[in-house]
Amino acid sequence: MFLNRSGSDAWHLEVGDIILIMYHVSRDSGNDSERAGHWIQAEIIEHEADRWPFARLADGQLTDVRPYMTWRGVACQRSPVAGLGKEERGAPTF
Repeated sequence: MFLNRSGSDAWHLEVGDIILIMYHVSRDSGNDSERAGHWIQAEIIEHEADRWPFARLADGQLTDVRPYMTWRGVACQRSPVAGLGKEERGAPTF
């Protein structure tokens, strides 16, 4: 699994990349209000120039990957680096 990233790194995501996005849910438990976080899997389904990556969440909802979001890369679909031979290509990294 890749390291946690902020949404500002989202420009490096490509169509087909699988990420986990942290969502915070507020819970009202009597007199106290709690915030709980959970990770939800998403696949990047669209990423055009000058737009935030667009992702389909595991529950079917769609979202932009915005700068305020915390996410982790799980699997990436990097295309080969242009101009490099097979032996010169490194492993894809975020």
